Amino acid sequence: MAAGTAVILVGLHLSIIMGNYFLPWTGQQDLIGTRWFWDFSFYLQAFCICLMIPFHTGRISLLEGWRKARAVWRFFVALVGVSAPLFVIITAALNNWLTVTPPLEAMILFGNTLFIVWVFIDYALPLVLRWLAGKKAPSASRYSRRAEYLILTPLVILVVITLGNLVFGGNLYLAVWPFLLYLHRSLGYFLVAITPDRETAAG
Repeated sequence: MAAGTAVILVGLHLSIIMGNYFLPWTGQQDLIGTRWFWDFSFYLQAFCICLMIPFHTGRISLLEGWRKARAVWRFFVALVGVSAPLFVIITAALNNWLTVTPPLEAMILFGNTLFIVWVFIDYALPLVLRWLAGKKAPSASRYSRRAEYLILTPLVILVVITLGNLVFGGNLYLAVWPFLLYLHRSLGYFLVAITPDRETAAG
């Protein structure tokens, strides 16, 4: 439960940061120029990482072979994902975006780049590693059909919002994708907490 909570907190925090840039109607642009907000961001980073470590290290110690290697990779991806706000803060500081509102084009490029990197690390690369593993990779589904539909729901919502922005214009997808993708990832953690024996068996 703690790991899933950490993922949701990071996704929500990233969406708040993105929303400050891409959704001017929220009226919170001044928030990103305050020191307390960025101090809070750093403390939140440390807190969420501490929540993630026990879950992953415990699972790694229980698995062997391909499943152990996959669990190590997931731990690395989780650390990168939970640390995403730190990358945003560093980029913003280096470009003086904390006090000066950046050009919209620069933020769109940054938001899209962050999105592409996240999708590659969390979705595309694992598929490549699974293909390379061949028969060593477990083929059984870890979740029931109903649970799989639940996990896919945030992705479906994100696709609908993105298509709407492409057709009608707008940047709403850039503000909501962190929360929806991190919510998608957090559901796996919650399901593992509810049915740990099945997940451990599946690896």
